[in-house]
Amino acid sequence: MQREIPANVIGACFGLSAFAIALLGGLAAGQPAASILSAATVSMLVCYVLGLIIARVADVAVREVAAPDSRTSGASATTSAPHDHAVQEAA
Repeated sequence: MQREIPANVIGACFGLSAFAIALLGGLAAGQPAASILSAATVSMLVCYVLGLIIARVADVAVREVAAPDSRTSGASATTSAPHDHAVQEAA
């Protein structure tokens, strides 16, 4: 049984973390409430989008590594030949 974590969940975690950090930072700096909330909302939206992008890229990378593919085995055989040739020339 394989469970997947949707990219929306990872994006939401990024966004809410950014919101909390901006909120605490604004409170610690003594800024007015409107300024704190506007900055925290902008940072939440930006970090949500970044989290979505990072999650999608990570999902594709994990799927490529985890799924055996016939193209991968063929590509590794062709890429190892020039490397061996270069090693033999150096020796």
